[in-house]
Parts: sequence; structure tokens; C-alpha cells
Amino acid sequence: MKTKIKAGDHCEYHIEVDIPSETVSKAFDEVYKEIKKYAKIPGFRVGNAPQDLLERYHGKDAEEEVLKRLIPDGYQYALKEKKLQPIGLPDISDVVMAKGANLTFKARVEVRPEINLQSYKGIAVKKKKSEI
Repeated sequence: MKTKIKAGDHCEYHIEVDIPSETVSKAFDEVYKEIKKYAKIPGFRVGNAPQDLLERYHGKDAEEEVLKRLIPDGYQYALKEKKLQPIGLPDISDVVMAKGANLTFKARVEVRPEINLQSYKGIAVKKKKSEI
């Protein structure tokens, strides 16, 4: 898995993640195994449909499930690699996935600002006495 992380304006980071095609095809195989258990395809008993018919009838569902599995994993991997602690949810964009190719996507995330305090010790503070 390849990641590119660029610091943006203020407290923003732009993350590009590239997931290898082997990982994508392995995820597709797992998803199709799960779909095969319950898929009802005319002319076949449940669990006995051939792979090409599963792809034809349930291809879109499989793609969605693979994206639901791989995008969070890739995002978490990038965060651990750079040791970022995001404030909110990421903005995922430019998702590109083709059969037999790598899965790529971009994420924009905001983190807490780094604050450097300078010589705050030794400052004289006057307390006002209040009468009751």
C-alpha cells in the first residue's frame, strides 16, 4: 500500500492512497464468496451459481462492498504511517477502481493545530480582592 501525504493550508492534510491490485482482487474474491452463499440466480441452487453469473447479477453490490472494506483500511493505514489524529471525518474523493487495477483515492482531513507557547511563566498577575 502506497501513501502520499501533503500538508495543506492551516491544519489540513491531503492524503493519496494506492491499494495494490492483489489486495483488491483478494477482497473481491472474499465478497463473492459471501454473496454466493445467499444469491438466488435463476436456474441454480443457492450457493451453486458460477462466478461469471455472480459478477453479472451482483457486480455493483460487490464493488460497493469492496469499497466499504478497502477505503477505511487504506485511510487508517495512512493515518498510522504519518501518526495523524484527525478531528473529524475525512472528505474522500477521486475514487478510481477498475477490475485488475489498483484502487486509488484521495482524502482531505483536518487535524488539531500545533500551538507553541512561549515564555508564559513569570508573568505578573494582579488579583483583585473582592469584599463580601
